Amino acid sequence: MSELTEGGARVKINKRIIDPVMKRPERIITLYGGSASGKTTNVLIYMLGELLGEKDKEWNGAIVRRYYPELKKGLWKDAKKYLDAWGLTKRIKINEAELTMTRGKRFLNFMNAQNEERFKGLEFNLIFIDEVNQLNEETFMEIINRSGRAKGSSTRIVTAFNPVSALHWCYQKLVLEPIPNSCSIKLTYHDNIKNLSQTYIDYLESLKDTCPRRYMIYTLGEAGTPEGLIYNPERWDMPDTMPNIKHWDAFGLDFGYQHAMSIIAVKKMEDGSYYVHQCYYKTEQTVSDLIAWLHKTEPLYHFQDDSAPIYCDSARADMIEELKREGFNARKSNKSVDDGIAFCQGLKLHLTPYSKDLRGELENYSWHQNRETGAYDDKPVKVYDDAVDAMRYALFTHFAKGRGQKVEHTLITSPSYDDTTEDDEYFEWC
Repeated sequence: MSELTEGGARVKINKRIIDPVMKRPERIITLYGGSASGKTTNVLIYMLGELLGEKDKEWNGAIVRRYYPELKKGLWKDAKKYLDAWGLTKRIKINEAELTMTRGKRFLNFMNAQNEERFKGLEFNLIFIDEVNQLNEETFMEIINRSGRAKGSSTRIVTAFNPVSALHWCYQKLVLEPIPNSCSIKLTYHDNIKNLSQTYIDYLESLKDTCPRRYMIYTLGEAGTPEGLIYNPERWDMPDTMPNIKHWDAFGLDFGYQHAMSIIAVKKMEDGSYYVHQCYYKTEQTVSDLIAWLHKTEPLYHFQDDSAPIYCDSARADMIEELKREGFNARKSNKSVDDGIAFCQGLKLHLTPYSKDLRGELENYSWHQNRETGAYDDKPVKVYDDAVDAMRYALFTHFAKGRGQKVEHTLITSPSYDDTTEDDEYFEWC
């Protein structure tokens, strides 16, 4: 570890991650590998350090994500949080409208990858493309080609991505057979272990026994595609744009504390497909926290509208009652896992660009695998299931034939599992 200093602030950065950014001769450097390896955080801190450099010396950096909402709610918000924690916010001119930070002749731009034209007229010293796997290959190559055109330009490009399929273009072109003038560095949680809780470390290591395939991908950082996925990736997508939906048909709410408290909105379209939208996804939230947020966002989502029910985890009758007393249209969901999954498997789903956590769960939510036979049974692995459960509550309870009756769908594995408990009250439509 090394330290970045500015104005009395001392910030530790990981030299294994940052040294290649500063010292490698290649123009394009890719950081990839397992979960929680600190790739994004360390590069962001390094770029903030450059912004805080000699203000009379020119420097221009760009931090790039595919989607504007993820950029603003993620890296932009984190950057401001770090500056505030260091007591350095007043030294920076922050433009919320343009998502830029300026200090003298030094600029840091937060940019949407879909706006490729912005890369054409600007010269950058350093471009950081986070979650580069979300970009298609054509967009990535356009950014590469549009930057660093000027004679004498020395634009460096750093990319980062979390585990992907070995067949994904970014693994093929940036790791397996790298494009010219590029290199890649694999990182795992061991490279960031001093910043991780023992609980999370234990979870990553537990995958070795509970889900060997995920252990290989998320703990060891090997390329691969999670097998036994419950939701076929061909049945859902995440368009760059979405229709202007002013009124959602229903909401699903999965309670949690250590697990994320999740609210998913759903809307059936005229073509029979469904838009699903991640409204809320937070850990360590109490019912009081949730109620405060529901009141705050009532004008946007109309949670108290009788025509748009909130279908909740029926095991928590106490929390449902609290929501009702606050005026929200909270109801018990039909928690039949077999029928609910089978119903949702048959739908065409469109995720809104804001639904990054839901997307991550859909990419990983899978059936349990028998370690001895390698076969998959009909029990979902109880991880990556907070947002997808909320989605299922809303879609199945609100839209299934007969509203809560048995649906005639074939579960894409052998059906027999239901996650209701003996304490659950009997579900009945009124």
